[in-house]
Amino acid sequence: MEPTDSAELGDFSLVKGGPVYRLMVSARLITGGSYARMAIAFCAVAWLPLLLLSIWQGTATGTHVRIPFLHDAAAQARLLIALPVLVLGDTFADAKFRTAIKQFVRSNLIAPEQLPRFLSALRGTSKLLNSSPAEAVILVIVVIQAFVALSRHGWIDTTSSDWYSVRGSQERLFTAAGWWFHVSLAILNFFLGRWLWRLLVWTRCLWQINKLDLRLVPIHPDLSGGLGFVSKAQTVFGIVIFAFSAAAAGTIANRMIFEGETLRSQEGIIYVLLLLLVAVFACPLLLFTPRLYQVKKRGQIEFGALSMDYVQSFDAKWLRSNASPEETLLGSVDIQSLADLSTSFNVMQRMRIFLIDRKVLLNLFACAAGPFLPLLLIVFPLAELVKHAWKLVF
Repeated sequence: MEPTDSAELGDFSLVKGGPVYRLMVSARLITGGSYARMAIAFCAVAWLPLLLLSIWQGTATGTHVRIPFLHDAAAQARLLIALPVLVLGDTFADAKFRTAIKQFVRSNLIAPEQLPRFLSALRGTSKLLNSSPAEAVILVIVVIQAFVALSRHGWIDTTSSDWYSVRGSQERLFTAAGWWFHVSLAILNFFLGRWLWRLLVWTRCLWQINKLDLRLVPIHPDLSGGLGFVSKAQTVFGIVIFAFSAAAAGTIANRMIFEGETLRSQEGIIYVLLLLLVAVFACPLLLFTPRLYQVKKRGQIEFGALSMDYVQSFDAKWLRSNASPEETLLGSVDIQSLADLSTSFNVMQRMRIFLIDRKVLLNLFACAAGPFLPLLLIVFPLAELVKHAWKLVF
């Protein structure tokens, strides 16, 4: 591989790109690959004004409003969990995606004659990620969504007041904190939009790579023809799944605390959301299924023919009394070769045509289900949960 090619692989990033990234670097909110300052800055802009305005309004705590700000689980989950997770996740995601792209070359999956097309796919991916129009479109969509929400003064069906809105004579009116809350949600939605754009771009990149003549091997130990590392890279999107689930869990927590809903009444919504999130973020791996099916089918035919030739030779040499008198079966390399052949054949038979394996599903499901676990604390006291867990273990 030429030095220029190596440089292109090293420079590839699914995270570092776009006007917002360049602006954050210029503002020194991203330093040395750390996004901590950026996360703190955006959380401060999104959450701190709400706290100060709520204190000024007298709605940060207390019982004279239906939902005080500091008791609003939905707002806290969105701005203090989902938002920083989406920002801080860039550090982890960048390393994972970079490693996966390099692995295509390191594992010799890309033939030398296919390398220019592979690098072309990476250039196209980087160009899309650095696209100013893409982030501008995301921003426009977010702004339009905010204006639509602002125009719906009667968006909550209640006769009482909350930290973000009060009941007027004819309609519900937003408080000062409520107006800023739409700015906060716009910030959150923008980062969610960026991650969804990355998902689309990453899916396009995998689709282009899948069109190459990859050197897939049906007897590869990873049982995926050598593409097992792609599954690990896909689990990066567990960051987005966790953020979505955290926001949803906060909303359900509010329903349980302030509207009298039960966890059982929300089970259907939770299950559908879990399945939907895992399915959406795992489905790009299905792009490789037709190719893996062809590789396995071809491997079964070719390896079957090879196995037949070998076992026939083994049979003729050792079982048909054609072995030389001075040869002994004990310690013969033929036995070891036969065992190795059998092991390779079993690996090929177990080869998966779906990169969505159990480990991938468990990782994504854990990210989706994790934020909902604290809802149990609303139903059961912590001491009772610990007691039941102790009995299960001991």
